[in-house]
Amino acid sequence: SANRVGQRITERNLNIQPTITIRPGWPLRIIVHSDLVLRPYRG
Repeated sequence: SANRVGQRITERNLNIQPTITIRPGWPLRIIVHSDLVLRPYRG
């Protein structure tokens, strides 16, 4: 049904992790409301 299709699309889109891309050297400010756990950077 249309309801089921809508639910599947919504679930799929909610499972996508957000990605932020900024240019090298540009300032970036992040405000968070809880602790973040970050993996070590491997460049």
